[in-house]
Amino acid sequence: MTRNVSRDITRDVSRDVSRDVSRDLSRDVSRDTPRDITRDRPRDVSRHSLPQDARKTLQFANHHSMLTSLSQTDTSTTGRSVNKLIFAEELDILVAASEDSNVYVWAFDDQAMHELRDSIPVGDKMFQKMGDETVTNRVAGLTCRRVLNKHTQSVTGLALVSHPKQLQTTYLLSCGADRRLCMWDLRFGTLVGTYINSAGCEVASEEAITDIAYANDRQEFAYSSADKLIYIRKFTTQPNNWQLLHVLQGHESEVSHVIWNSVARAWVSGSDDCTLRTWTLEQGDYLRIVTAVVDTQCPITALTCDVLNGAVIVGLQDVIRVYESGTMKRLSTHSGHRDSVRGLLHVPERSQYISSSWDGSICIWNSYKPYNRMM
Repeated sequence: MTRNVSRDITRDVSRDVSRDVSRDLSRDVSRDTPRDITRDRPRDVSRHSLPQDARKTLQFANHHSMLTSLSQTDTSTTGRSVNKLIFAEELDILVAASEDSNVYVWAFDDQAMHELRDSIPVGDKMFQKMGDETVTNRVAGLTCRRVLNKHTQSVTGLALVSHPKQLQTTYLLSCGADRRLCMWDLRFGTLVGTYINSAGCEVASEEAITDIAYANDRQEFAYSSADKLIYIRKFTTQPNNWQLLHVLQGHESEVSHVIWNSVARAWVSGSDDCTLRTWTLEQGDYLRIVTAVVDTQCPITALTCDVLNGAVIVGLQDVIRVYESGTMKRLSTHSGHRDSVRGLLHVPERSQYISSSWDGSICIWNSYKPYNRMM
């Protein structure tokens, strides 16, 4: 009887999670079934096809096991595309930036987890081996806890700010096509404030803001814009005091991506002008910036960096390239996706890169490992 109850609860909870989170991820996706490319892929890649109803995939980014999304996926909660997802480990919450101008905060379904935990049969060896927390987290899933609404147009970027020794909470920075910069207290789900320029307007750029990134070791953040510029500001807990430190210019078209490379101590940007640029600060001075430009011959669709060696990983349509930090020498090229690569993640614990694409697949690649030549 106890086992039957466990199976029933597990099945019901799984069904609810599937219905609330996964079933409607992509209502407007392509109807074409992706062909099997197993025979065509390189030996260092394994391909995992997503379900038919989740063809347009989640984007993975950031190195602290954070999940981000840049897919054009529909969710049953938002009814619009999710532009980016980011996971806050300190709070165990998932934050989604949506095209409908809202930011959605998801957390584990505690009630379902407790019900499942209480229903585990006493002495069941299978559950003992798998571990109580692992089982409940996998089955119970996530539920939407809060909706943060301040933006008036599509929310395009998210960045976490967490300094355990200096800050008593975790902050979230969000940017959008409305040119707004918002700051949220994630612990309480409240708006701290928005950036207001000298003219008294909640506008931080000339055109739509496309991405945002935080440099933890410098306590600065950068955001890219369709106006071809990248703005660098000093972070404080008062948005009105976000001092403009520098403006990076050189791209000839919309700057779609920006990240901070903590190994190279440089900002890295990608643009629709088919160039990848690194902005290295000599001695940490913005007046002494060394810029390296790489002609990628196609727009950048995804961007991240290797947190161990600083290598820059770039999505270029259906191809992934890895460039050496500093010299920007091409190290490797990975092929296997059949459509635009929209997300990249480095998992240092497993020495792997993970990529996702609008072809409905997630691929795993061996990460770049520098070698020391024998003297």
